[in-house]
Amino acid sequence: MIVADGRVAAQMYFEGVHQDDFFGVPATGKTLHWMGAAFFEISGGQIQSLWVLGDIDGLKRQLGLTETAWA
Repeated sequence: MIVADGRVAAQMYFEGVHQDDFFGVPATGKTLHWMGAAFFEISGGQIQSLWVLGDIDGLKRQLGLTETAWA
């Protein structure tokens, strides 16, 4: 995490079990993981804006989807 001048950047790691339909893929029971990042602007002790990024393509590859399947 980086904090400077009312801005915060954080790298995040997510992990979960595929228990239901997700991107059209029936539950597999597999553990899925992906990386992400969040960027915040803080003013007056409150979050003023938030921008979140995540590796959705990597997540879809873990589900067996190919780039042509979601293009």
